[in-house]
Order: sequence, then structure tokens, then C-alpha cells
Amino acid sequence: MTNDSMVHVMDRFMAVSMMILNSWKIHALFFHVRPGTFCTQLAAFSFAAFAFLNSQDAQESHDTDGFVFWHNAWHVYPIHVILIEIYDNFVLGEYDAEAVRKANVRISSPSSLFQNLKSSLCYADSSDAIQLAKGSVEKRHSL
Repeated sequence: MTNDSMVHVMDRFMAVSMMILNSWKIHALFFHVRPGTFCTQLAAFSFAAFAFLNSQDAQESHDTDGFVFWHNAWHVYPIHVILIEIYDNFVLGEYDAEAVRKANVRISSPSSLFQNLKSSLCYADSSDAIQLAKGSVEKRHSL
């Protein structure tokens, strides 16, 4: 715990570098994966950062048991990520974010929807009212 060696310095450098790269990866995942997958990836990343900081605190206070526990918890992060990826890709299946984005619909404006629905109550034929209500909804082309 207190013996500094070249391996320890390299380990520390790699840990910080990989956390920076993983934070960029988490940011990029937001636009390309399911919301649940993003949240579990973010939770795993947050737990890894929490464990890393606790292992540093335990090391500074010379708490060997705490350091071993938190350092091992920190090293479980890659296993969490692998399990999340396996579940997302092989259990849930392929996810096409662009197709989901194009399928989302949004209301052009609440007032126009209200006006269209209000005027649709005057129609005797319900199919005309449905067509009028559909006219107030437009396809979303961008977020």
C-alpha cells in the first residue's frame, strides 16, 4: 500500500486515462443505446468512480482492509460493463436509435391540437374527426 513502484505509477496513470475515456464513451452512448442501457452504464461508471475515490481515501488513512475492499470493487467495473453489453446485445436484441427517433411523434403545439380536437367534435363522422386530429401531429425529424 505504501510501496511506490513504477508499476504503481503506471497503474495510476492508466486508471485516470481509462476513466476519462469511459466518461467520453458514456456521453456518446446517450445517443446510440436504449435509455435503460445508458442508465445502467452510467450507474456502473458512477459506482466505479465512487469505489476509486473510497480506495484512495482508505489508502491515505492507511486502512488496509478498506483499501482492499474498495480497490477490488473498483476492478469489478469492467465485469459490470461486459454483463450490461451482453444483456443489451444478446438478450434485448439490436437497437436502432435512428429508427426510434424517426418513429417518435410530437405535437406541433398544444393550442393547435386543442383547436383541432375542439373543431373535430362538430363532425358527425368519427373518421373525419380522427383524420383532423392526425393532422395536428407531425413526424419528429430531429431531437
